Amino acid sequence: MPALEGLPSQDLYQCNLYIPAPSGTQLGVFTLSGTAVGSRKHYRDMMEGFAATVSFQDPLPEIERAARGDTADGAGSAADDIVADFG
Repeated sequence: MPALEGLPSQDLYQCNLYIPAPSGTQLGVFTLSGTAVGSRKHYRDMMEGFAATVSFQDPLPEIERAARGDTADGAGSAADDIVADFG
């Protein structure tokens, strides 16, 4: 970080995490910044922990299934359900 009035300059660590959705149409982006550059390994570990908690869910899977005429009684295969949920 550049020196500001009354404050010395500091090193800045930035970590960006990009998580693509299974469909490839969405992207989760996390950014972490901190001046404790010596703790970058801990920051990376923390970001990995965030990544492990991320999931993508289609908020309207039942509506999409109905629009395509898919049956909700389990007649479709698991692969059909995945396609319906994630495109």
